[in-house]
Order: sequence, then C-alpha cells, then structure tokens
Amino acid sequence: MRNYSIHVETLDKENKRKEIIQFVKNETARHHKISVNSINNHFKIDFYTYFKNFYDIMEKAEVCLEPKMVRHIRNHEDRNRAKSILISNILKFMENEAKKGYYPTGEDIKKNFGIAHIWNYINMADLYKKLNLPPYLEREHRIKRISC
Repeated sequence: MRNYSIHVETLDKENKRKEIIQFVKNETARHHKISVNSINNHFKIDFYTYFKNFYDIMEKAEVCLEPKMVRHIRNHEDRNRAKSILISNILKFMENEAKKGYYPTGEDIKKNFGIAHIWNYINMADLYKKLNLPPYLEREHRIKRISC
C-alpha cells in the first residue's frame, strides 16, 4: 500500500522522467521507432503516470515528431504547435533548396519528410509566400514559356 498519492510530484518521479527523456533521445538518434508501448515495456511503467501525452515527451526531449504522427495528436493546441514546427522545418528545407537554385515541389517534400500530401497541412503557394518567393505560376521562366 502506498503512503502517498501517485499524483504527488516526487524526486523519484522526476528522475524517472529524465531517464525516459534520455531513452527517447538515444533511440531517435539510432533511428529507432519510439512509441508509448516501447517506453512502457522498456521501463515497466505506465507512461501516463509521468507524461501528459506522447507529444509532451517528444517536446521535452527536443525531438521532432514524425509528420504522420502529427494528425494523431488529440489536443488541438498541441496539434497546432506540432504543425507549426513541421511547417517551419519544411520552410527551412525549402529555403536551403531555393538558395541552390531549385524550387522544391510537393513531391520533394514528400520524399524528405515522409508526408503523404503537404496539401493536408498547407498549400505550396502559401509556403512560397511565407519565404517571399514567387509561387510556381508567378515565376518568370513560367511566364516566358506561356507567352511564347
């Protein structure tokens, strides 16, 4: 029988959280898939005793959540935060490619980020507008080809 409630924050709980966060960092560095079940099985604990949700641990471990997992976040605020992080990573990728002289398409983003369709998150034209680059239909080489 316990002498205290499981909802009380203790030093043991904080140490276990740090262990779990370190485990998540190590596993993602090795490109292993992380899930609530894998954490539960490795530590023989109930994950939700230590963290609010899966997104919470990924955020505390400073690990990017897989794009396909973003849509499974139930909390509206957390899902929007995860989407904005994903979009900022996509913008960084697009900016680097644009500096090289190549304008990435939805297919390029699909290959690099593992997203089925970027259009489920944001429009490509909106991405280019955020980078202050002309979208596909407004690019100079496209206009010249159409006018000929």
